[in-house]
Formats: sequence, C-alpha cells, structure tokens
Amino acid sequence: MTFKHFAPPGVLVDANLQIVQFRGQTSPYLNPPTHSADFGLLAMAAEGVLLPLRTALEKAQRTLRPVRQHRVPVDDSGPLGHTVDIEVIPLIHLKDLHYLVVFLRNDRSAAHPLTAKIGPPSDTTIDRRENKRGEARRINVLEQKLQEARDYIDALQTHDKVASAEAQATNEDVQSANEELQSMNEELETSKEELESTNEELITVNEEMISRNAELNHLNADLSNLHLSINLPILVLGHDLVIRHFTPPAEPLFNLMVGDVGRPLGRLKHNLVGVNIEQFITDSVEKVRVSELEVQDKSGRWYTLRVRPYLTLDRTIQGAVVVLIDIDDLKRNVDKLTRARNYSEAILRAARDPLLVLGRDLRVNATNDAFRHMFKLTRDNTEGRLFFDLSDGAWDIPKLRSLIEDILPRNSFFDDLEITQNFPIIGKRMMRLSGRPLDYEEGLPQMALLSIHDVTDEHEALKTLRTSENRFRRLFDTAQDGILLIDPVTRKVLDANPSAVDILRTSLDTLLGQELWEVGLLKDESSSHAVFRELQKQGSIRLAVVLRGAHADQRPIELLGKIYLEGGCEVIQCNLRDIGARPA
Repeated sequence: MTFKHFAPPGVLVDANLQIVQFRGQTSPYLNPPTHSADFGLLAMAAEGVLLPLRTALEKAQRTLRPVRQHRVPVDDSGPLGHTVDIEVIPLIHLKDLHYLVVFLRNDRSAAHPLTAKIGPPSDTTIDRRENKRGEARRINVLEQKLQEARDYIDALQTHDKVASAEAQATNEDVQSANEELQSMNEELETSKEELESTNEELITVNEEMISRNAELNHLNADLSNLHLSINLPILVLGHDLVIRHFTPPAEPLFNLMVGDVGRPLGRLKHNLVGVNIEQFITDSVEKVRVSELEVQDKSGRWYTLRVRPYLTLDRTIQGAVVVLIDIDDLKRNVDKLTRARNYSEAILRAARDPLLVLGRDLRVNATNDAFRHMFKLTRDNTEGRLFFDLSDGAWDIPKLRSLIEDILPRNSFFDDLEITQNFPIIGKRMMRLSGRPLDYEEGLPQMALLSIHDVTDEHEALKTLRTSENRFRRLFDTAQDGILLIDPVTRKVLDANPSAVDILRTSLDTLLGQELWEVGLLKDESSSHAVFRELQKQGSIRLAVVLRGAHADQRPIELLGKIYLEGGCEVIQCNLRDIGARPA
C-alpha cells in the first residue's frame, strides 16, 4: 500500500511557492520544466491547471484560509479526460508559513444511466451523441477557461491598481528621498570637512593611544613584577567566581595550572580545610566589604584568608580578589606568647610574695592573691586604679614614687627598697620593694613588675636574735668556766671566752684555729681523734686532763664536751674548769 491509496496527490510548498515535498502521483498536474531545473510550483504546473492554481494561491495568500477551485479540466490522454478540484490549504501553525496543495480527481468516464436502459443505439445515433457531448464538453471547458481568464484578469487588474498606487507612492517617496539625498549631499559635504577635521583628531588620538599603550605595557610589566615580588597567593576572580588571574604562590594551594584561567573556582580542589571558600567569597561580594578568616591547609599551616570585592574605576563590582597571608610563624609565636603569658600568670598567682604589674600610666594591670590577701583588698578596688591611690594613699611615698616613675621612661630598676608605713586594716608594716621593667615594645618597656616582701616579722626576729646574741655574749664573756666552741669536722677552735684564755695561759688569736692537742689539753693527735670519736658516739664526754705545753704548769683540768645543734649545724662546746684551784 502506498500514499496514493489513502490520500489525494498533492505538494507542500513554502511561502515562496517552492515545492518542499511531493505527495502521491502528481504527473497529470505538475510537469518538470524543459529548461533549467526549477521546483517552483507555478513553473511546474500543467497548462490547464496553471490559471486556476495561480488564482487559488493568490486568494489563499491574501486570506490565509483554504481555497478550492472546482472541476478544473485536465487532459491526461484518456478518451474523455477528467476534472480535478484544486484545494490550497495555508498551514499557519508551523514555524514558517507553508501551503498544502491537493489535487482531488473527479471521474467522468461512467455512462449516463438512461443510456443503459434504452439498449444499444445505432452507429449514427452514437456519432451524433458523441459529437453533441464533445461540443458540450468543449463549450463547458471553454466557458470555464473564460471564467478563469476573467478571474485572473480581475486579479491582475486589482494587482495592477495596487501596484500602480504603490508605484505612485514609491515615486513620491523617491522624489522625497531625492530631496533628502540632495540635502544629505550638502550635509555630506559638511560632514566631509568635519571628517577631515575628525581624521586629524583621530591621528592625534592614535598617537596618544600609542603612548597610552606603551604606558599600559609598562604598567602591566610593573604589575607582573609586583605580583612576583609580593610572593603572596593571590586570586583575581570575575563574575560567577571565574578565575581571571593568579600568582605563582597560589598554584600549590589551589592546585592551579596555566590552563585553569577561565574555569570556575568551584571546579578546583583546593588544599584549605574547614572553610566553604565559595560561600565566604560570595558573602563578601554581596555585602561589599573586606572579610578575613584564619584557615589552615592540609599540612596544618596557618593563613589569613582575605577577600575584597573587585571594584572598577566607576565603583562597579566585577568579582573578587582573594589573598592568603602566611601567618603560621605569627600564629605559633602567638601560641607561645599565650602559653608564656599563662605561665607568667600562673607564676604570678602562685608567688608567695605580693606582686603587682603596672602599666605606663602607673595604673595596676594585675595583682596576685598574695598581695590582695596581705592588704585585705579585692580585684575591683585594685586593678585599673592608680598604684599610689591604693590603701587610701599609703603607697604615696616620695622616694618610692620617684623610683617607680623612672622605671618605664628610663628603663631602670631598683632592689630592696625598705619602707615602713602604716596601712589600713593591717597596721604598721616594714616592706622591702623591688621594681623591674616588663613587656618591651620598640625598645621601650610597656609594663613594670613590683614585688613586695614583708620583712616586719623578719626584722622583729632579727631584733630578738640580736638581743639574744648580746645576752649570750655577755654570759659567754663573764662565765667563770672556760668555754671553747669547736668545729666538729675540723676539730679546730672557733671561739673562746676570756676564762678559757686565762686557764690556758695564752691569747685568743693563738687559740683560734688550733686543735685541743695543739693547745695542750690532749696528749697528741691520735688521742684527740679518739676523744672526738667517743664524743660523736656518746653526744657528750667528761675528762680530767693535765694541761701541757710550753707555758703549762701541769695543772689538772676538767674538760666537759657536748654537741649542740645551732641553726641546723652541729657545734661542740667544751667547758674547762681548773680543778687544781679547788679548795682542799
């Protein structure tokens, strides 16, 4: 089965009446031209079909509605021929206007029904009837062609009137255009002169442009060298975060290559962790502000991520500039300083002596617990206040003020300044103060450390000790028994009272530094060692000895030795008594 079994033959033509597609057998109605190849519908139309087809096409083009020409005779070499209905259908719903031309055949070869009932006619009757039918058919065809010719002439006359009106309007337009052309010619003459002047200006502008291009090349070279000398990872991004330019240090951080220029940043795998860099850049651009963020790369190195909107000279945002500043050393130094500060604060809090940290304005920056505890103060009424106003102005001592005020400006210090002052709540105290500069910046100290040592109890203890020493010395010097103080290690005499000097008939200078056997109290050195071993073993010893020596008179002497502990050290005290002088 083919197309002709289901639909009449036809063609599909475009708006210029060029055949786009043939449908079915169209040879009785369309024939190829004998000259050069042409797919124009009217050029291929058969002679009897041309005029009705042209009329139907013109009407369909004018109204954009289907048009049908009825019973158009067609000579297809049959005995009686046939007629065809030509229908032109505009296809206005397509992208481009097309027309479907359909040829609907009318079959006239069937005999008249009355003829079949009469029976077979004679030859004369048949010839007569055939002649009449032929004449009637020719008359009908001629009348139809005449009507088509009239319709075509009417269409031509209408078209001619329209064309004449259009030609007249065109003529008027041409005359008007001619006048305009003359005016334009005069203007062109003027424009020619202006153009010559403009050409001279363009030559000047061209020379300036050449100079500007040279300057631009120098600026580009300067910019390139600047990027290389800065040695910072820099990304210049355009719209939609497309990479426009980057510096060499940015390549390892963003895994960049030369061919990545023009690619969106989101398609690259960067080495920064813990940050949505695209969102961060977008927020900075949308809010038109410089944004900074501390980030780390995969190796743990610290950077400051700084994003600035890219602004043109007319203040239009055209992207963003991304800079990464290596702060790894700074970050680690800050961590070290933080640890050092925490360490210092821990020392400050743990120190048993009162400590204060003063700023350049001599206001208290910090105090430790020992200071607040000693002077019965709190953080609120110490930190941030002028040092000399603390404790109701008790610290405002002229000498102390002078020394403290010189610490920071002159980078000086002082040690062991003793002051005695009455303080609220705690009363009269004796203090020993020291001051040191702290926290240097640009060669000048910014803070001072003041340490305070309460020596009131020490001073009282020393005073008591001195009194005790004086009392002991009086007893030592006035005792009737001789007293020798001996070093238990060297066994040498450390001190002797006047009674011991008299008993031994020698001088104090001679006694000092001598052993007992050397001053005549013991027989010899071996005896001295034996006596001291016994003393170390028993803790005390009592002996009756005979005094020997160059000035000795063989007098019996009672020697009482005992080990004492003084100030954590051992000392041997030997008491000498002249038993030869006892009464009988």
